[in-house]
Amino acid sequence: ERAGDWLLSRVDMLDSMPDEPDASAPAAEEAPAAGLERVQYKPQYELVAMISHIGGSTASGHYVCHIKKEGRWCIFNDRKVAVSEDPPLEMAYIYLYRSVGPA
Repeated sequence: ERAGDWLLSRVDMLDSMPDEPDASAPAAEEAPAAGLERVQYKPQYELVAMISHIGGSTASGHYVCHIKKEGRWCIFNDRKVAVSEDPPLEMAYIYLYRSVGPA
């Protein structure tokens, strides 16, 4: 809750923040710490769950959760749990990912 309050109190500052680092700024130290080698890490993620809304508008309907378990999608709809053959992947409000390691 405090993080949300902090972010919302600074919304006006978002437009003034640069999208990319300033190329004229001095670069950070490139050499790794003594005894450590630099590792190129490209994280990979797998979609494991999503929350979507069922209903005509946000004022009516309710939210459901789809979870991928053992390679199959399941829908959690209040007290009912069922296999979801065609989950609405493009319609979710919140996506949850699991790290599967570097590429």
